[in-house]
Amino acid sequence: MNNRFAVRGELIVEDQETRLMWQRAASADRMVWKDGFVYVDRLNQNHYGGYDDWRYPTQDELATLISRKEDRRSGLYLDPLFENQRCCWTSTERDHIGPAMSISTTVIFM
Repeated sequence: MNNRFAVRGELIVEDQETRLMWQRAASADRMVWKDGFVYVDRLNQNHYGGYDDWRYPTQDELATLISRKEDRRSGLYLDPLFENQRCCWTSTERDHIGPAMSISTTVIFM
């Protein structure tokens, strides 16, 4: 993963392999999964990082971020370029119980 991810303008991490753009840092506000959709709408209204097409990733898209090595700061298996991550949510629902993978509206890509 040496050069796979690149920071773009401090707010965004670009995955050079998939070409997906990800929010670099977590939301400062804690929220439940369903409230994250309002958060995403605000990102789009404010053109976060210069973009207005943010959304939750699918389970498969989020899985592309999983690293083999744990980030000791967060305890997650994500590249350390991602800041302040507690967990990550997807748009994929399973049996109407919410996100299928919970590995906060912290990482959202366009």
